[in-house]
This record gives sequence, structure tokens and C-alpha cells, in this order.
Amino acid sequence: MFLRPSLRFDSSNLIHRRLAELGKISHEKVLRARFAKKSVEVEGRRLGRLLQKSLKRSIGLFHSFSLHLTF
Repeated sequence: MFLRPSLRFDSSNLIHRRLAELGKISHEKVLRARFAKKSVEVEGRRLGRLLQKSLKRSIGLFHSFSLHLTF
């Protein structure tokens, strides 16, 4: 399955909620999350391992990829 390098999510999305719970994002802000095989960074901050797995599983990411989250 092919995933576009830029995806739009709404506030009800699991990824948005999980990041918001950790205080990593704010509403109406464009963030660039870098996904690699073993790490995920949002605005240069590495996310915890459990959250990384959750994010990757949620959108089926298992390869290097840049994801733009727009709220």
C-alpha cells in the first residue's frame, strides 16, 4: 500500500490525541514528524518508544518517512 508523504488529520484522530496528551503538539499548528525505523521525532524531540510504536502502527509506517501533521 502506498502512503502519501503528506497526510491531513483531524482533532479526533488517534495520533493527534496521543501527541496532545503528551504535550507535544498544540492546536492549529503545523508539525513535522520524522519517522525512521527506530525513532520518531516531533519538532526535534524524540518520542517515547511506546508512542513511536503506536504511531507507526496507527498509520502503517515501517520505513523512513516524513509526515506533516496539520491542525
